[in-house]
Amino acid sequence: MATSTAKSRPKRVQHPLSGSTFSNWIRLLVINRGVSPVYWQRALSITAMTLIGAPFRLLETIQFGPKIQATTITESPIFILGHWRSGTTYLHRLMLQDDQWGYISSLQAFLPEAFLYAQQSLLPKLRKAWPEVRLMDNVSYSPDVPEEEEYSLGNVSPLSFYGCWYFPQSMGECYRRSVLMDGLSIAEKQEWEQALLKILKKATIRFEGKRLVVKNPSNTAKIKALLALFPNAKFIHIFRNPYDVYTSTMGFYEKLLPYYTLQTFRMAEVENQVFEFYRTLMERYFAEVSLIPSGNFIEIRYEDFETNEMAYLKQIYQKLDLGGFDAAKDKFQRYIDAQANYQKNQYSLDANTKTRIYQQWKESIDRWSMIRS
Repeated sequence: MATSTAKSRPKRVQHPLSGSTFSNWIRLLVINRGVSPVYWQRALSITAMTLIGAPFRLLETIQFGPKIQATTITESPIFILGHWRSGTTYLHRLMLQDDQWGYISSLQAFLPEAFLYAQQSLLPKLRKAWPEVRLMDNVSYSPDVPEEEEYSLGNVSPLSFYGCWYFPQSMGECYRRSVLMDGLSIAEKQEWEQALLKILKKATIRFEGKRLVVKNPSNTAKIKALLALFPNAKFIHIFRNPYDVYTSTMGFYEKLLPYYTLQTFRMAEVENQVFEFYRTLMERYFAEVSLIPSGNFIEIRYEDFETNEMAYLKQIYQKLDLGGFDAAKDKFQRYIDAQANYQKNQYSLDANTKTRIYQQWKESIDRWSMIRS
């Protein structure tokens, strides 16, 4: 893989919706009641990028359309679940050191309808335009790294959680529809299914039929829907001390929203939504997790995992009957060693906030016996 210095690569790329289809962009504007005047320039830039990308999307359709349609996913994916900021990225990237798996790349996440063409023809140029690290947490970044299909969904459909970031004035409504899938019509549910399947088929083509490992916190509330598509899917749930999830999530939003938002917002309202999102996400997870056959599910605690990654990886492979752990363990260890100097963001909590967290997230905290001194 080509490398470049931090000086030659930008701190951030275009807005994620720059890879959207023009029709989806217009739908999002209508559904979410437009943009705030202060962000009109950002919206115009997105509009321009969606139009510039149209020929590349057309080229992909011509070149790969029949192949995408004919592709079947023969092995059900492995889904990594867990609330945002719970260690899902680390687990995902670590598992993908095993080259028997495929995944959604950052390139596919942000250019879902031109991804296969871009992978073939534009990758060297795109590498130079990609940021060195993720904006929110200093994790290394490139077009090749694993990413969430939720970004892809957001560029082809209004049923993506990340619409909450782009249109925070519609945050609650967007979350209920895109994550909890409450109030969706049959046609809307079918649209979500078809969009997801197309994304996974493209990743299957990219990785020549390899089984996919898919990481997406939104899927934590969609176990029933995912099982309807993939009855034999495997699931890994990673959970983290909710007090640390709160501090990390709020820090994440404070850094990310100013770059992604298209509407004005108040952090106090965002905080209220953070409490609501966690509570309802975990309620739905607790209600549906029993639907997964026992041999297809494992749950791990982040705080345990990060201190003994190899032991827990082995446990994951054994419990889910994945095979290939011994062949990949040296690669796992090299990746673990390479992360030794990674510095997590540090936050603190006051007593009132701790009390509110417990009141809001009592079910999860009590279930997992989590405390915060």
